[in-house]
Amino acid sequence: MKKITLDEFQKLIVKGRGRASAVYNEIYNLQPGEFLRIEKSDWKKRQPPGRVSSYISKKTGRKFQSFQIVNNEGWVIRRVS
Repeated sequence: MKKITLDEFQKLIVKGRGRASAVYNEIYNLQPGEFLRIEKSDWKKRQPPGRVSSYISKKTGRKFQSFQIVNNEGWVIRRVS
């Protein structure tokens, strides 16, 4: 156990309570115009990550676009607004 600085904390990907996963947090924290590429190896769930972005959109009003990469290599999520 050790103390860390604010800069070190801000670089960490922390998991909140409930349904927050690392991918959920990354999608949730996207700014308008930013893209997130999700590799197939990063996604272990049965449903595609577009379901997560849809859930976040319904919950917060943020708009996302979800794309599947050709050859089933993964997905790209774009925050529209």
